[in-house]
Amino acid sequence: MKFGNPECDRCGQSHPIGLDCEEMERRRRRDEWDPQNGGVRPGDERMETTWCLDCGGRFTEREIERVSGCPKCHSRGVPCSTREDVRVEVNWHELRVLGIWAENWAGRSNDPKMVRTVTAIARRLQRQHPELAPLTLSAEIAALPAALAKEGIEIGGPIEKHGIADPQPIPINGPGAVGHVRD
Repeated sequence: MKFGNPECDRCGQSHPIGLDCEEMERRRRRDEWDPQNGGVRPGDERMETTWCLDCGGRFTEREIERVSGCPKCHSRGVPCSTREDVRVEVNWHELRVLGIWAENWAGRSNDPKMVRTVTAIARRLQRQHPELAPLTLSAEIAALPAALAKEGIEIGGPIEKHGIADPQPIPINGPGAVGHVRD
């Protein structure tokens, strides 16, 4: 799961994208390996550098240094750097358009991993505002029977989905960037 830059001109080692020698040294000092405490000394905060795009699990460099995929869900996709956790202002409808199109194209790819990743991203975003409309068409269609029943409307049969798959069950092992953005 680890990803890095080419070798550093200063120290000759490869660092995760966006981290320089000084930041890596600071994190190394704080992140002394303690298998009973997830790689953190008592009293120190976890110095997470990476998180899984699929399950949202967050990891320190020590936790991922000898693995080739996410330690929790085993995804082999490119992970996120915590240095790129940002806050974005957007209209919910804009996100819906992006989510519906991304889900559509992921579904056409015939790659279940792509659908899983798009679904995971949409769910992390949706959990921030569960009262708003679903961000993917599959989630909207799945919620339709309950929404109609709440309004007293009965459905006489199955909803025609015309190739739109049911939402996938995906493990949630962490928040991703949620709650970790630095202002």
